[in-house]
Amino acid sequence: MKAYYTDQFVLPLPEGHRFPMRKYALLRERVAEAGLASELLVPHAATDEELLRAHAPEYVRRVANGELTAAEVRR
Repeated sequence: MKAYYTDQFVLPLPEGHRFPMRKYALLRERVAEAGLASELLVPHAATDEELLRAHAPEYVRRVANGELTAAEVRR
């Protein structure tokens, strides 16, 4: 079975955040050590076409151009 991971992208979250970034790398390491996947792969970046399957075109444009408000980014 193939498994995909993106733990190389680390966000600066506050101390004590309920989703600490290190846990994702630890999970990938455990999966690898246990042999639970035949391949561990980094996925390709989503294309605009793929993003538009789930998001409105205006939203995709605004994200790409860095035009979201602080409240939208938090949400």
